[in-house]
Amino acid sequence: MIYTLTYESVIVKPMDNQEMGLLLEQSRNNNIRDNITGCLIYYMGGFIQVLEGDRTKVLELYEKIKLDKRHKNVHMFSYPR
Repeated sequence: MIYTLTYESVIVKPMDNQEMGLLLEQSRNNNIRDNITGCLIYYMGGFIQVLEGDRTKVLELYEKIKLDKRHKNVHMFSYPR
């Protein structure tokens, strides 16, 4: 069964196209390695992201995301029980 988690956060400082491109490249490489899929939305100074994959891998990634200094106020708002 695929585990799905959705969170939102507020960006600390605006990202330019180069910074966003680097973030996406790193994320894609890590997600391929860990067999995680999903969707990242950057809009109006914040992120919304859906993560899908093995429950343990998704939760490990979410813990890393919460520590990322590029954003704050990370709030999980959707996940299966």
